[in-house]
Amino acid sequence: MFCALENQDGSYQLEQVINPNDCTGLLLNEGADLAYWIRYLVDPNMFTSAEYAMLFMAGLSTILISYLVSWGYGEVINFLNQK
Repeated sequence: MFCALENQDGSYQLEQVINPNDCTGLLLNEGADLAYWIRYLVDPNMFTSAEYAMLFMAGLSTILISYLVSWGYGEVINFLNQK
């Protein structure tokens, strides 16, 4: 990974970094850095299976409730347009 730091004249200087938290500028990734980000972002031990089930149902419920609310508004608008 490289860190691009802005100089006084507006140009950028590249420095190689091992830990992305050490970068105070823009972070430039290479293809080899993909494994780091997958390990960092996709941690299977982050939640328990009960928490995964709860999050799935919360996401599914949000979609269904949104659909039903928009359907209800559409029905009310169509009913008012008929009169």
